[in-house]
Amino acid sequence: KNRYGNDRISSEGNAENELWPVCNAAGDAAKANDQILRTISIVGTGMSGETSGMTVQGREICRNADIIIGAERIADAAAFPGQKILYEYRPGEIAEHIHRHDEYVNIVIVMSGDTGFFSGAKKLLERFHRTGIKVNIYPGLSSLSYFTGRIGEGRWENISASLHGRGAAAENDDVFDRKMTVSLQASSWEDVDICSLHGRTCNLIGHVLKNEKVFCILGRKEHISGISKKFLRYGMNDLLIFLGERLGYPEEKILLGRPADFAEYENDPLAVVLIINAAADHRTGTRIPDEFFVRDKVPMTKEEIRTISVAKLDISKDDIIYDVGAGSGSVTMEMASAAIDGMVYAIEKNETALSLIEENKGKCKCDNVVIVPGEAPCAMADLPAPDAVFIGGSGGNLPDIVRDLKEKNPNVRLVINAVTIETIGLAMQALKEEGFHITGISCVSVSRAKEVGEYHLMMGQNPVYIITAESD
Repeated sequence: KNRYGNDRISSEGNAENELWPVCNAAGDAAKANDQILRTISIVGTGMSGETSGMTVQGREICRNADIIIGAERIADAAAFPGQKILYEYRPGEIAEHIHRHDEYVNIVIVMSGDTGFFSGAKKLLERFHRTGIKVNIYPGLSSLSYFTGRIGEGRWENISASLHGRGAAAENDDVFDRKMTVSLQASSWEDVDICSLHGRTCNLIGHVLKNEKVFCILGRKEHISGISKKFLRYGMNDLLIFLGERLGYPEEKILLGRPADFAEYENDPLAVVLIINAAADHRTGTRIPDEFFVRDKVPMTKEEIRTISVAKLDISKDDIIYDVGAGSGSVTMEMASAAIDGMVYAIEKNETALSLIEENKGKCKCDNVVIVPGEAPCAMADLPAPDAVFIGGSGGNLPDIVRDLKEKNPNVRLVINAVTIETIGLAMQALKEEGFHITGISCVSVSRAKEVGEYHLMMGQNPVYIITAESD
């Protein structure tokens, strides 16, 4: 028994077994009828390890349960005296235990927070949806809703020397007005961009650049200091950061500061942040002017060619992309801006160019760029399989590069830039030999105006061939 007098139960069995085969034979009719009477309820407990964030309906569902299943802290809080408890949070083990114990009719699985908000409920539902057992879902109060509500109430402390006032400790009307302005700005969440660093990766820099308000779940003690130092490294010094720790617990703490205020702060593992960027870039395009890049004497794909080439790659926001022969990194940064939740690997062998890519990565604040020194295809060997690849320079290895890309992902999308007739022929032959379907060849000639006295003369640039290909 646990400290509340509830019976503890151990999970057992092989979690890899198929869960409840669908009853489709006449001989299984009785079994199917019995199963329909069984109900699984997934109940969100809301914030903290207590039940204060659980709905009244969810609490009543727990009261009538034959068994409560969940992590120990949450299950103990949700269970009523005398109820059986299984301390388990792994979907496979939960499913197997239910499968082996048909004496349970009303089964409740409790999960912290909101069942639809970065919750383990999704994996459970994936296991249950093929069965004839009814599954009900009762969401709890999410950390986002709770956190923004607390901020709107002014329940935060200002720790920043660059911000006036002390949150709830404001002593005069002027400070109070400034405090309420900040609170009201952050109190609603219908326009908040949501991401998580809890057990996963996230391009937080990219999300903050494009959104005025970003909510993120943290997961490790060093997270707030790590992301704050990264903000400072990218020159994002003026962000407002609300940090919420142990929300819903008696020791709850909500702090407001700038990145510099949190650079050495060690947060509690149960923490979330709301980041406000008043200078967010709301543009949908990814165009970066040529003059913005540092280029030295390294060749750079010009703006018009970049725009067309990136568009032809049909980039999705979570794509894995290679830039082969990245040069100064101009195409790399355009692609990274488009694939905000993806990753771009800039492959380059020239030492000067590698330094330029690093510098341009900082200028463009593209945190989802990984610089890969070396020559393709060898430098690609240990990289994850790409969804899309831009080839701006191959060093004479184009056939080998195309072959290795096809092996990594038979469905990869390719865009190749060529400025010589020989490269066009080599690319066409390599693509055909590896079974690619050439979807387009464009010759793009760009002229730019140059002022001569009162007149503008159009100065032509070298034509560039843009070849697009995908698997047959």
